[in-house]
Amino acid sequence: WLEELKVKDLRVTGKYEEWKKGKEKTKWLASIQADVGRTFTEEFTLNDLSKKKDLEEKLENILVAYAVYNPDIGYCQGINYVIAFFLFVSDLREEEAFWLFVGMHDGKFDHDHLKVTSTIGLFQEGFPLTYYYMGVFDVIFQEKIPKLKKDIDLLQLSPFLWLFKWIYMIFLLNLPFGYTIRIWDCILSDGISSIIQYGICILQVLEPQLANKDFSDTIAIFKELKKGTYLPPIEDFIKKAHGITIDWDAILNNKELQSILSKKAVKNVISHTQHNDRASASQVVLELSLIHISEPTRRYAISYAVFCLKKKKKK
Repeated sequence: WLEELKVKDLRVTGKYEEWKKGKEKTKWLASIQADVGRTFTEEFTLNDLSKKKDLEEKLENILVAYAVYNPDIGYCQGINYVIAFFLFVSDLREEEAFWLFVGMHDGKFDHDHLKVTSTIGLFQEGFPLTYYYMGVFDVIFQEKIPKLKKDIDLLQLSPFLWLFKWIYMIFLLNLPFGYTIRIWDCILSDGISSIIQYGICILQVLEPQLANKDFSDTIAIFKELKKGTYLPPIEDFIKKAHGITIDWDAILNNKELQSILSKKAVKNVISHTQHNDRASASQVVLELSLIHISEPTRRYAISYAVFCLKKKKKK
């Protein structure tokens, strides 16, 4: 991963130690400390909490260092999980985890299908890259699994209840830990846009289970993915995902999808992300905000805030 992310070209000796001491320089410290305490659950740490205090200290150091290093992004919820993940794969080497994150978000992918050069757009204000991939995913979903797409549309199952987190967190909170590491191997090698293929593959695997299911059962099936339920052996899954052909040139030439990557276009999110509902931009932002705010503390598939929102819509 260090090689794929070109970390040696980004790393500056001594700077990490300087940045991690910059707590007084960042306005994000309170948010960082609040989320650090919510990161290392039994589920996320493979049931090993013996080093929780040490993990939290290292995670806080890295988050502070990144907020100082990149004040334009600073900190937002979700970054804590990505960096915690890098801590695990780097065998708890704090500075290495920091530079892996820098390489992923501020480096450059030079072989991506959709010419996306970094993942920083996942966390930028307005989530432009996340919305873009949701739009692309919707198009490919319709093309590859039209019957399942129709069923989920009929359930009025918002993509913000499942797809948003798949993309925003690159499956970190949705698949078994070992599964996720292997998928990240491929994504870092093939380019971040290959996340579309893996998402579509998950739905192809789940299609028999999702047939004729109601709203709550569908959500429950998605939740079971974290336990590995329904998933084939990882190498079989990767082979299946690589076999999914996508006309990347057609996506690149789709002006409506490409427009999402501009910050102005975020205010007019295309209908692909709302199951072809002509929802106003304010409605989209409201739904996202409730889910995003409730995410760190919720333990179930649908948070209380989201439940209230959906119930209100049905009245």
